[in-house]
Amino acid sequence: MFTGIIRHEGRLRERAGKKLDILCPTLASELAPGESVAVNGVCLTVAQLGSDGFSADLLDETLAITTLGKLTPGSRLNLEPALRAGDSMGGHMLSGHVETTARVREKVWRNSGDCELTVTIPEELNRYMLSKGSIAIDGVSLTIQQLARNELTVMLIPETTRASNLGELEAGDSVNIESDMFTRAVHHSVERILAAKEEGQQRNE
Repeated sequence: MFTGIIRHEGRLRERAGKKLDILCPTLASELAPGESVAVNGVCLTVAQLGSDGFSADLLDETLAITTLGKLTPGSRLNLEPALRAGDSMGGHMLSGHVETTARVREKVWRNSGDCELTVTIPEELNRYMLSKGSIAIDGVSLTIQQLARNELTVMLIPETTRASNLGELEAGDSVNIESDMFTRAVHHSVERILAAKEEGQQRNE
């Protein structure tokens, strides 16, 4: 599990087929082989560990539905190790199971230093989006400020643009999206209840 609070920055050293080699001196000393790390919001397993970074393998599914397969050497990465007992809880609960990607439609800097980021989401995610609800963009926990069909806007404070790669995004860039797991759970529970009720009514007719 993760929280979407980015405390470590990494750089892609090399991508060879389905393997990422990540440079992250500040995080490497905290890791062990087999541990989980969220890389731009995607939960990956540390396959090999070095003094200044680690490597991780990508599944075909990961390549298909996330941005990781399109990264180039030098790309800045948002890194978050998995929660440990006693860790502080900020942000919101994340699984690291990215559902899809979204495309940046607009990015507007304010005089205050804040940044307004608008992304276009696939239609199937609309049902999980709530105004003032939570969302993770490239692994960063954010609050939805404005919501329209197939589109949402979040505000990035200066600390977020400094500590993550979101400040470097430009219109047209793709980002990884994970909707709020509790919203998804409630939605699917209601769907099952309604489906069971309808099935019962049909049997009784």
